[in-house]
Amino acid sequence: MRPYVSVEDEQADPVEAFQSNKRKTANILVIDDDPSCRRFIQRMLESRGYSVATAASGRTGIAQAQDESPDLILLDLVLPDCNGFSAMQKLKSQPKTNCIPVIIVTGRCDPESLLETAAAGQHARAFLWKP
Repeated sequence: MRPYVSVEDEQADPVEAFQSNKRKTANILVIDDDPSCRRFIQRMLESRGYSVATAASGRTGIAQAQDESPDLILLDLVLPDCNGFSAMQKLKSQPKTNCIPVIIVTGRCDPESLLETAAAGQHARAFLWKP
């Protein structure tokens, strides 16, 4: 299985889009309740020159997104206070955060997750699957 599937274009690499960005550093917000997963993603992205903020819950992540206006959000679907779908719905319903691209990072590798996102009218740019 490929490590990601783009909802818009199966051949697009969502991280490569930021490599051509004219700004020196993209700001990425990682919302995931698993501390080891957050640290792994943060270290990987920072080693490639990105600025990374993290949040351990949906509510905290939504508040950080409103305060910090990141360039990209990596969002887990399973969170302690809400699921990723409802967090994305809140992000997309607020003017300050509705244009921020969201990539779902999840252990849910099932086609139903893709269908659930599309059916809910939510706009994830891509899905990245955890091992």
